[in-house]
Amino acid sequence: MNKTKSIIRIIILIVLVAAGLVLIFNNEIDEDITILWIHAILDKAFGIGLLIASGLLYNRWSVTDAWISRYEEWNKKESEYEIWD
Repeated sequence: MNKTKSIIRIIILIVLVAAGLVLIFNNEIDEDITILWIHAILDKAFGIGLLIASGLLYNRWSVTDAWISRYEEWNKKESEYEIWD
């Protein structure tokens, strides 16, 4: 059951980040300039909101979820080694 929860949480994070990036980097094509600006602003705001939500969920789940906390520890351990020196 814990593996299933972890996999679902990881998939949720991936989907939120992917959707946020798509919304931020999409190209608006409209004839009317006001509709273009409204769509652009709303899409970018919603994309930024999704990225913030994924960051908050990652911070919360990195404490409680076993797989995400192991990834966090692995990432911190690897960052101790300076590759670019």
